[in-house]
Amino acid sequence: EDSLDPTAYFANRLAKVNAAKAAGENPYPHKFHASHSLAEMREKYADVADGGRSDDTITVVGRIMRVAPSGAKLKFYDLRERDT
Repeated sequence: EDSLDPTAYFANRLAKVNAAKAAGENPYPHKFHASHSLAEMREKYADVADGGRSDDTITVVGRIMRVAPSGAKLKFYDLRERDT
């Protein structure tokens, strides 16, 4: 039974990642469908009045950079996309 040297494992993984990048592929794709970018969402709903609502269902993808609780049930999230 051969055991894989951790250094060799890292080198193999790095070679696969570099090959995917060279082929123009994202080696770390996300697994979520985003119907809108954050910029598109801001533009689409810019005219919604304060306190207004929409029955639309949209999905966005990003990294939560900050959570600001405002009471027991309300939280505000700072969300950042890769290129923003």
